[in-house]
Amino acid sequence: MLDKADYDRLGNHIAALGIPFLSKPSLRFVKSAHEHDTFMIADPSGNVVEFKCYVQPENSY
Repeated sequence: MLDKADYDRLGNHIAALGIPFLSKPSLRFVKSAHEHDTFMIADPSGNVVEFKCYVQPENSY
């Protein structure tokens, strides 16, 4: 599981490489137990990959 600093570093690296975001980095479910940062990209085969970083990791699924 990525901590927030690693998650931010990954997102910045992806952006610096010019890889397009299918879903730009955003915060979902604000002020709930499931609050998390998320973004989506496509891998080289076209599969959608979602990255998440939960404020409360124990609530991840």
